[in-house]
Amino acid sequence: MKNTTDKPPTTTTTTTADRTDHVMQDARDELRRWDERVEDVKVKSRRKGEDVRVKVERKLEDLGRRRDALAKRMESAKDRAKDGWEKAREDLSSALKEFKESARDAFQSLEK
Repeated sequence: MKNTTDKPPTTTTTTTADRTDHVMQDARDELRRWDERVEDVKVKSRRKGEDVRVKVERKLEDLGRRRDALAKRMESAKDRAKDGWEKAREDLSSALKEFKESARDAFQSLEK
């Protein structure tokens, strides 16, 4: 059938770049949510005693280093996705899982 409109035909083909962009956006959104949670914990810790504030700062510094490492792995996965999407996706998923576990552990220890 001939296309009689000025618009190009739409396709449902998902490219590697599209999948990469989607996964990367999900990972960035996840980091943003954790960043918001970290800020909330910082504010709450300031209202408590000095001992709690220092403990929170130490945990959050470690979590910040882990977050930065995750961000680097995200960029690396994005670059590698061109050559091997599945491996890059697995690496990113693994890195995000590790970060989430570390973050949960850090927040749980702060709630004690």
